[in-house]
Amino acid sequence: KKEFDKEMEMASKIQGMIIPKRLPKNHIYEFSGLYMPHRSIGGDYYDVINVSTDEFVFCMGDISGKGIAAALVMANLQSYLNASPPLVTESERELVDRLNSKIYSITNGDKFITLFIARYNILTRELVYLNAGHNPPFLVNKGEVTRLDKGCALLGILEYIPKVQLGRLKLEPDSLIFTYTDGLSEIENQKGIAFGDERLRDFAANNSNLSSEIFVKKLYTELNTYNEQNGFNDDVSVLVGKFY
Repeated sequence: KKEFDKEMEMASKIQGMIIPKRLPKNHIYEFSGLYMPHRSIGGDYYDVINVSTDEFVFCMGDISGKGIAAALVMANLQSYLNASPPLVTESERELVDRLNSKIYSITNGDKFITLFIARYNILTRELVYLNAGHNPPFLVNKGEVTRLDKGCALLGILEYIPKVQLGRLKLEPDSLIFTYTDGLSEIENQKGIAFGDERLRDFAANNSNLSSEIFVKKLYTELNTYNEQNGFNDDVSVLVGKFY
């Protein structure tokens, strides 16, 4: 048991190193995140990856399962994305095949990953994204709330994913993108009623004028009030981007 506890502690520390402690913040764009693993080792992951002076990639993923196995898959995904940021040069088909083949080679179909990943160009203000079976993020653009749901099936279960569609759109000044894992919408009150996507949508619409940092802090307070501080039943991760 002592040996097992030691291994779990080490895996937890490694995972803690993977989730970024600092996220970019400047006069053009800013990001803030929230990461609360349900156990010592969870399966959520988010990151913001610089590609060039004009472009960056950001992502939110959720690996099925918990524990050391999920942490190792997450570590492999983080390493792979940082070594070769996707959505840069390849076509839709090449992108999905490359990501899916890498994850399938790690999990052999035993685990899967839901992933939202996007590239933003600060000069053209174009956002290109892929949603692979993940909770569709909320986009507040010119006061209108939409969901970023174009993409493909989740990654890692099938050797080949048949249908792929990238989303492309232009972000207006003061746009906000709110990404999260399903542990957030599934937070329950004492009556067992989940917070739900509709409440998250309303929260995004009513608070899109805030900075990403204040948005996340206010969301955390509202969730604890709804949950009456009884704790969460799953990993909870949030990544919010504000585009000026």
